Amino acid sequence: MQSTNAKEEFTQSLLTTGFAVVTNHGIAPARIDAVYAEWCAFLKRLQATPELRAKYLRNMTVFDGYFPTDLAEIAKTASVRDLKQYFQIYLNGRYPSDEGVSNQAKDLFNDFLKLGEKLLSWIDEKLDDNSRAKLTKHNISNLTETISHERTMMRILHYPSYKDAGPKPGQVRAAAHEDINWITVLPAGSARGLQLCVDGENWLDVPYEKDSIIINIGDMLEELTDGQFRSTTHRVIKHPDDPMNAERMSIPCFIHPKAEIYLSEKHPTAEHFLSERLRKINRLSST
Repeated sequence: MQSTNAKEEFTQSLLTTGFAVVTNHGIAPARIDAVYAEWCAFLKRLQATPELRAKYLRNMTVFDGYFPTDLAEIAKTASVRDLKQYFQIYLNGRYPSDEGVSNQAKDLFNDFLKLGEKLLSWIDEKLDDNSRAKLTKHNISNLTETISHERTMMRILHYPSYKDAGPKPGQVRAAAHEDINWITVLPAGSARGLQLCVDGENWLDVPYEKDSIIINIGDMLEELTDGQFRSTTHRVIKHPDDPMNAERMSIPCFIHPKAEIYLSEKHPTAEHFLSERLRKINRLSST
């Protein structure tokens, strides 16, 4: 991100694949590693302690809190739940400070938001005339003005080892899906396994570079830009070269627009789009 042609390379990668991998981004790798270690231990505590699980169990109205493996989401392409457990955090939502969990994840959340704001300003410079007209018609001059700190969400994920979890037929860590939001800010996971679909059929490993951060386009930005920026299907698997006892940690931050932001005639507001998707996720995950 410090090179003279960083903006051009970043936006061109997004326009080509829907994904970009950035380095020299200014977020301390030690903070990311510390959050991985602390939350790996905490999520295992949640899994093993019924009263703790009950205290922080997910809220299906605002979708915050703890999602154990038996309540993990089902991707729209899948028939079984993803093999993962996770905790969803909003800036003003529930946070397990009472359990001795430090504020390092909160600090990281703010780091991701600042980085997301900067990268959205880079994307903004590449918007075509049609997308720009949508914004200016609603008195918006820049994509960064549309970001909602209240609706943006960070998910701390623990993917158990295949040895411990014993996956069902067809079950993977995260089945093929697209993200809902503007962009996702995702530090490199603690292990490999993130893949994107390049042509509707074949899968490509996203470069696994220590201390890098991966950015991908979400469905809302695709809707706003009428496909100029595409939301690419991706998944998480156990990498074939990783041992069966290998776990994985990941912390995506989903940068969301404000509720009233116009997207398209089909989805007149971001709230309309989000509500429709959450109803579908809720319906699938409740079965």
